Amino acid sequence: QTGFHMPDTNLSIKPSRYTFSLIQTVSAVFISILLLVSFLSMVSIRGVERVGGYFDTLSEQALPLALHNAELTQSVLEQVKLLTYSTQSTDLDTLNATRGSVDQLASESNAILEELLFISQSFPDAISLEQQQILIDDMAQLQQMTNTVLLAQIDIQSKQNLIDSKMGEFRYGVGSIGPEMNRISSFLVEDNPEASDAANRFTSSASAMANTFLMLMMQSDIDKAQDEYRQLRNRIAGLNLAYSDFADWHPDIAEFASLTAPYEMVKEGFTEEGVIRQILLKLELVKQQEQNLAQVITLANTVINTLNQLSSTAAHLIDESELVVTQTITNAGENAVV
Repeated sequence: QTGFHMPDTNLSIKPSRYTFSLIQTVSAVFISILLLVSFLSMVSIRGVERVGGYFDTLSEQALPLALHNAELTQSVLEQVKLLTYSTQSTDLDTLNATRGSVDQLASESNAILEELLFISQSFPDAISLEQQQILIDDMAQLQQMTNTVLLAQIDIQSKQNLIDSKMGEFRYGVGSIGPEMNRISSFLVEDNPEASDAANRFTSSASAMANTFLMLMMQSDIDKAQDEYRQLRNRIAGLNLAYSDFADWHPDIAEFASLTAPYEMVKEGFTEEGVIRQILLKLELVKQQEQNLAQVITLANTVINTLNQLSSTAAHLIDESELVVTQTITNAGENAVV
């Protein structure tokens, strides 16, 4: 049986080793791909989470901080604008309507400020507790001073309306007494130089008073108006003295209503409720209002400066978040390509 041959064992072992080596290689590559995909997935998920976190910061903190800051700044500027316009208004109905608008803006500002301070708690470096309290105090004082200026303007216009109602009467009186004294004295005074002198002094004082009163009406400075007022006091004293001297010689002068009626109008103008005193009170209010308005503008600038600091912080946060989001998306895209 020389024709029977045993199989070659070496030939049967080689294919088995080759097959085993190929399986190991494929498995290793597959595992590597799985690990790479898993790694990329983890990187992508973390990137998405990171992007989401910054979007949350933008939507819940930075953007609301910027928006509330802008709204509050706009409200402050609007209050100052309305206040400035109101100081030029001469209509009481318009002033009262403006006051209502300012009160509404103040109420809205308080609500915005409360939300702004709540959001700013997430950014302790943006505004300190001391600055927060200063902002609260400045806003409260700003609203108080705004209301004070508006009430002063209403008072000023009320005074002006009262002055207008009394001015015609006073000007009629001071313009009438001089010519009327001349007319009456022309037939009462005969050869009495002292009575004639009293009549002339009366007429001269009345004429000077009319001119001084005109100067007073044109004054916008309280100090200069006080000078005119002192001159008017001297004029009325001279007028009263001249009338008294003339009446000593001619007591029947009191029976001439054409003189005594306008003379009473003139004297009424010097009372506490008279036109002259009202002019002075109005000018005092105007001077005080100018000081209050300057204080309001200073307070508004202080508030806006504080808000600008918050605005800068919000802008920095937005820029920072934008940069991180952009970088994360770019990195995720590059990883996806790889």
